[in-house]
Order: sequence, then C-alpha cells, then structure tokens
Amino acid sequence: MDFTESSSVIAEDEQRSYGNMATHNMLPEPNSEIQVLQKLCELDNVIKTGFSHVLDMLSPQPTLEISPSDPPIAGSGSQIHSIVEEAKNSIEWEEVEQLKGQLKIAEDKIRKKTAKLNSMTENLEEAKTQIKKLKAKELKLRNVILQNSEDDVRSDEEIVQMFRGIRQKLLAIAHSRLINWQVNFFPCTPGLNPSVKNFHHRWQRSPLNNRRHILRAKLYSYIHYHILNRNLFGFGQVMNLGGGGNNTCDALESYSREMEKFLVQRGVPDEQLTNWRLSTMKCAQLVQCSSLSDCQASDLLMFTLKPLLHHNCSQEQLEQLRNQIRDVCEKAIEFRLAMRQSKDLYKCQMIGRGQIVSPDIPAEAVEVQGDGDAGNVIVGTFFGALLKHAKSRGEDEVVVLERAHVLVKSA
Repeated sequence: MDFTESSSVIAEDEQRSYGNMATHNMLPEPNSEIQVLQKLCELDNVIKTGFSHVLDMLSPQPTLEISPSDPPIAGSGSQIHSIVEEAKNSIEWEEVEQLKGQLKIAEDKIRKKTAKLNSMTENLEEAKTQIKKLKAKELKLRNVILQNSEDDVRSDEEIVQMFRGIRQKLLAIAHSRLINWQVNFFPCTPGLNPSVKNFHHRWQRSPLNNRRHILRAKLYSYIHYHILNRNLFGFGQVMNLGGGGNNTCDALESYSREMEKFLVQRGVPDEQLTNWRLSTMKCAQLVQCSSLSDCQASDLLMFTLKPLLHHNCSQEQLEQLRNQIRDVCEKAIEFRLAMRQSKDLYKCQMIGRGQIVSPDIPAEAVEVQGDGDAGNVIVGTFFGALLKHAKSRGEDEVVVLERAHVLVKSA
C-alpha cells in the first residue's frame, strides 16, 4: 500500500463517519461547538497514527519482529494488519533460518574444540610433570655417575707430568756422587739376586764411560718390570726380598691380580673388565694398609747400588740415598695406580735391544755408546715410552705421549 492509497482510505473513513453521524443524529446541534471540536481532535489522532505507521514502514530497518506480547498498536484493525503483513514480507526469513543453522553448527564445533583443548591441556600438564620427574632422575643419575667416575678419567697432562717426574728422580739417583764408577767385584758377592748378579758381570766387562749407561738402564728395568708393568690394585705391595708380603693386604693384592688374569683368560669383555677393575681399586683405597715404598723394586735398587758406593760414605749419606730410592718407588707406584684408575689404557713400553730407531718406534736417542757418530741401533733403554689407548671412547689408534729415552750404538 503506497502513500496515495493510504490517504484515500483515510478520507473515505472520514466521510463515512460524517454520514453515519448525520443519519443517526449522533452529532449535537451546530451550536454545540465544544463537542464538535472533541470529535475533530479524535479524528486528527487517528490520521496521525496512520501516517506514523506508514512512515515507519517506508523507513529502512534491518528487521522487524512482532511478538504477541508486544502492546497493541493504536489505530484501526485493518491498518495494523496491513502494516504487519508488509513488515513480514520485507524480511528474508529463509536467510535468517540459514544463519541460525550455521550458528548452531559453529557452536557445536566450538564445544568440540573446547573439549579437545581441555584434554590437550590436561595431557600437557601430565607431560610437564613427567618431564620434571625425568629431569630429577637424570640429575640424580648424573651425580651418581660423576661421583663414581671422578677418578675414571685423568688428563694426559697429569699422567705425563707424573711420568716425567719419575724419570727425573731416577736420573738423579743414577748420577749420585756416592757412586764409585771405578769399583770392581772380585768375586761377586754370593747370595745375590740373579738380576743383580747379572748387572755386576756387565759392569765388570764394560769400560768406565759405559758404566753410567748400564746403571741407568738397569735401574729403570727394576722400576719397569716390578712396578710400571704390574697390574697393581693398591691393597698391598709386591713381595719384597726380605720375605714380607704375608699380611692380609698383600694376600688381597695377589688374589686380585690372579682374578684379573683369570677374567682376561675367560674372555670377559673389556668394558665389564674395566668396571670390575675400577670398583675393586676403589675398595682398595679404603683398606690400604701397606707402605707404598717398601717393595721388591726398592730392595733391588738398594742391593744394586750398595756395592758401587764409596767406602767412606757416612750413615747419613746412605740413609739419604735410601730415602731417594723409596721416594722414586713410591711415586712410581702412585703413577701406576693412576694409570689403572682411568678407563683409558695407559702403558709404559720398554724398547728392546737391537731395534732400529725410526718413526714407527716410540723412541729417541739421548746417548751414544762408543766414540763415533750416533747410529740407529738401540742397545739400551734409559726410560720407557708412555702410550695411551682410549679404547673406552672408541678410539682405535694408540697415541704416543712420551717417547722412550734410549742408548744407540755408534756408527
């Protein structure tokens, strides 16, 4: 219904009202002006109400919902019905229903995503708790490993410094002023150790300028074969020449060496054998009860040197020499234990006589036997080589930390 049609309807209603009043004599006499004015005001209100609804219908509005609970609109019934129908026809109800359906689907998705998010949040919190427990366990295990392996790895610098210290101490003994390089043995003292007796024979057959070389090589051989080449554990010490070594600690030392030899013969894997050795040596540190210096090597050193000393040596000088020998043996034992307390395999190697000095041999010539130029044939070892094999870390190559000091024959 447009504006013209609405105006015509209102005018017809107005004429009809005047006709009815005239027919039924409902209006008062013309001279009753007050009543006439009242009726005109009522008609004016009806007209204004109709125009107001028409303007509302023509103005752009997004939606218009009529609820049964809304208050009635003033005006005639036909006008209200016409306005409501027009409003309903102007709304896209189908689109609204589609939007409602999409909204419901979106709400369902949101509920599902929210539930999934809550579940993932719970899983995340459980994972964080588990990670904290694992980190605490890892830290505990790390502390245990560090505590158990604090002596299992030693730096090469530490090992080399200990090795060089022993070499210097042994060299000082070989150059002692108490030694008489011109002394002879006629005949050899009976009852001597075969090794000492053999040295005396070589001494007798050697010229004066070679006796110092022979002594240095002999002193090192005692240290090498009786300490540096022994599988020490630290319970007790090697049997000394005086018949010692009958106490419990020395017995444990012997049993431990035999046990290690037995495990090697049985083919126990290197890693398990190393772990057993390290654990046994840790126990030995707690029960050590023997002197580190009173060992077979110290006895051999003293028996070898004593016949070579000047006859006018004082007791004080003899005791000083004995203390030097004990000190070098003690340092050698400490060094050997340090070598075996590491997972890396350290080894002192003696260079055999007759070998040729070459890059493949871990040796360097420091002295020449004879008056000619230095040759390349090795005739003696003053101090052995120090080698390292880090097998526990997967290294196959043997590293030479210190080359042996050897005596070569003149060309």
